[in-house]
Amino acid sequence: PDENGRMRGDNSVMLRGLDWILLHHEKPAVASMSIGGGKSGVTNNAISRLFDAGVVVAAAAGNHGVDACGVSPASATAAYTVGAIDKEDARSVWSSSSSSNWGACLDIFAPGTNIKSAWIGGPTQTATISGTSMATPHVAGAMAVYLGLNPNATPAQVISALDQISVVNRVTDTMGSPNKILHVSTFPTFVRWRDTNAFVHAENCDFEGTDLSQEPGASIAECAESCANQTDCTHFTLTNADTCHFRADPNVTTSDATIATGPACGLLK
Repeated sequence: PDENGRMRGDNSVMLRGLDWILLHHEKPAVASMSIGGGKSGVTNNAISRLFDAGVVVAAAAGNHGVDACGVSPASATAAYTVGAIDKEDARSVWSSSSSSNWGACLDIFAPGTNIKSAWIGGPTQTATISGTSMATPHVAGAMAVYLGLNPNATPAQVISALDQISVVNRVTDTMGSPNKILHVSTFPTFVRWRDTNAFVHAENCDFEGTDLSQEPGASIAECAESCANQTDCTHFTLTNADTCHFRADPNVTTSDATIATGPACGLLK
């Protein structure tokens, strides 16, 4: 490491690491890349190979206050590129020569100023530091949470889920970056319906049906458990639909994910 604790090395070392991940990863898999250098087609292609193999990649945008499209792996189209914000939801500026990179190659912002983290020197060492290298692990952790709920999700589905629940139009000084902030407290809980590839989401709902009468806030998992072959699911009614969020995963396009909406919801066709 240099005097600031930052690791420096040859790009070939990073590429060998990416090749190792490609060959040895076990799904579900997330790669967190708090690393950066000059724009490299070789590096970006390596990120694409990971994406195609089912590894979702979070990449730091960089800390030089420049367009992230000019650096790698931030410029890789297959990476989910993370910029940094401070506690006021402003793009992080740390000094006259150091600030979060920006631009169209960014995908999302996450906290990156004065973040307390594990540090070198021992198992209990910590440090409070700043940078997109601190923002990126926030996003990688959110990716892991989503994959914990949906272990068969593709990288594209993971990215889509983070985009959908992000907080929008809060960041100031975006410099043309997408105005999205990482948000995980409303991560939906998805339940796989038996014998299908469809996911559904419900919360704060009452369900009543042929074999089921649930208390307020019942999980749809209990409804699914009572519908062994989905034959009776169309008979269930949401009795407090005004507060019920109920939908299919938008990434599922099969007919099995057809859902009716309204006070009386046919659950799954």
